[in-house]
Amino acid sequence: MCHFNIRNLRLPLVFQQRCVSSGDVSTALRPFYFAVHPDFFGNHPREKAVNENSLKQLNGFLDGLVKRGQVPSVMNLKFFLRKKKPENIFQPITVKLNNKNIKSTVESILEACDLPLDAAKNLKENKVQMLKFQSASYAESFTPGFWDDVEFKTKKEQDGLANLSRWLEANAKKSKEVLRAGQAVRDEIKQLSDELLKELKLKDLKWECGWNTEHFKGCLRSLKCLASHHPSAMTALENRSLVIGSETGVNQFGHVSLNSGEVRHNWLELIQNVGRYDGVLSRIPSCEKGLSRALRDIKVTRRRFGPSLLAEEYESQLKRLLTAIGDFKCRRTFPSGLPSDLSSLQLVVETAAGPLMLTPTGQIITPSSSPVSLLANFIVENHLKALDLLNLYEVEHKEEEELRSECIEMFGLFSLIKDDNITPRQMIEFLKNLKDNADALFNIRGTKVCVTNYYSVLADGELCIPWNFH
Repeated sequence: MCHFNIRNLRLPLVFQQRCVSSGDVSTALRPFYFAVHPDFFGNHPREKAVNENSLKQLNGFLDGLVKRGQVPSVMNLKFFLRKKKPENIFQPITVKLNNKNIKSTVESILEACDLPLDAAKNLKENKVQMLKFQSASYAESFTPGFWDDVEFKTKKEQDGLANLSRWLEANAKKSKEVLRAGQAVRDEIKQLSDELLKELKLKDLKWECGWNTEHFKGCLRSLKCLASHHPSAMTALENRSLVIGSETGVNQFGHVSLNSGEVRHNWLELIQNVGRYDGVLSRIPSCEKGLSRALRDIKVTRRRFGPSLLAEEYESQLKRLLTAIGDFKCRRTFPSGLPSDLSSLQLVVETAAGPLMLTPTGQIITPSSSPVSLLANFIVENHLKALDLLNLYEVEHKEEEELRSECIEMFGLFSLIKDDNITPRQMIEFLKNLKDNADALFNIRGTKVCVTNYYSVLADGELCIPWNFH
């Protein structure tokens, strides 16, 4: 094997700068988004509608510059800015978009709103820039760290690509064979699902369990058999969502959940008594609204990813935290740094044993047992970061879905999903690397892919691939 050091290479070298991404632009425009975000205009529908419409047009303009290299038409967008002084709550401004360069566009937006340009300083030009060096002597104008970074990044990317390429060569063929062999099972699952949806008049039928497709097929057969023997009991499922998963009960979303490992008798007992959960489900929105009012209109919501709670347990956790806040407010006051309006933040209440944390997507997760003073201080310390992450998630989620659709079509993938712990940013990096190295990763075509943190081939032929190829 031939080894060489990039410092000693005397042939012409060309380095191309990475193009600006949607995430980069979103980061640079954070002060602007905070000033005009529609969530801050809940009690002012006219201003909120103007900002929503203008933001959609602005995102389309930026999307054209960043992703497709297009030069959109010149446009003038009107926004209302939030101001701290009561006598001038909203300031109307007009942003003129007429620049072909993304960095200059971002700077003009910030200038129009009288916002600091610091956030845009590190934003690279979206024009492709080439750095050429004719011989190693030109390296003298760069610090040793420059070359160390180039070599390390290049080697890391090459190693990751080589890892995935070799792994696909060893496993992709077998994966496709297993997928083909399992087609009959998938066809039967679809047939059984369609029949049950129609016969039981279900709103939806989901499989949320780690077992393979054979197990799912067995569960569907058991449910169909149960329905044939107890047709009158099945009327309780009409217009409900049914989940075959790891618990038996009704979850916080109102979905009827059947444990895939339990006997039919337990399923039947739940189905016969499912109506008694309607009272709990009807009380949950009131509990969420009460908690929201108690905590300065914070939006009480559910986790974007991860397992759900059963309805009775969720109601209990909401009431526990609501009671704790009520007791706290009778004895003490919230810290002075807590914003007077938290309506733009999202709070998720979980079991007493859970962590107090901020998720990568901007949701604040709190256990119902968390001391109120601790929760309030946590919000004070993290509310700006939470807003930042919520806005970033909106941008990155859209970019992720677009790239995902492109990759499925480009590689003819059977499916392309990700584990719950893979962030949108990690998924975007994976998808971009996949597209950029399509020729080297040709073996991935026609496979079933799950983006994870490890390499594995599942029993149904699904390929688990780490997001960074390592």
